[in-house]
Amino acid sequence: MVIIIIIGVIINGILCGLVTQTIIEEKGYYENWFWYGLVFGEFAILAAKVKEEKHATSLEYTVPSYLTSDTSELSSVSASASNPSGKWICSKCGRTNQGYTGSCGCGMTKTENEAILKAESAKEAKAASVEEALKEDKEIITAHRIKAYKELLDTGAITQEEFDKKKAELLDISK
Repeated sequence: MVIIIIIGVIINGILCGLVTQTIIEEKGYYENWFWYGLVFGEFAILAAKVKEEKHATSLEYTVPSYLTSDTSELSSVSASASNPSGKWICSKCGRTNQGYTGSCGCGMTKTENEAILKAESAKEAKAASVEEALKEDKEIITAHRIKAYKELLDTGAITQEEFDKKKAELLDISK
């Protein structure tokens, strides 16, 4: 009977620890509260529920960099017109950090964060140039196809109506 009670207390402690840790992470903290939940049970859950959320109130600094299209503003950690407070956003957890801090609570350093933002910016620029090249290639292929159909029209292999229909298809023109 005593063993069953001990096992029940251990299971309850583990469950309370997991719930406490989940609540803390949802509030924006990356601290280990599992042990508080294990030892103090429901009291730790209550303490985690009343703990204030850590997320910043300004949307300018709460959006993670991987969700924004313009990371150049976020990569700057010094005070400027676009970022007057000098804050920086961690690309790992999305937490807003003061400009004078060298690392985020999750372990990401400011230098690592800047390197990631620069790499993301370079990756986006490369993707844009590849997309532009593919668009140009598609236009060239379309022009060659229209030219080939024009040659077929000139030789009499197809009619003017067939040529116009194919040209409209290739140019995505609806009549």
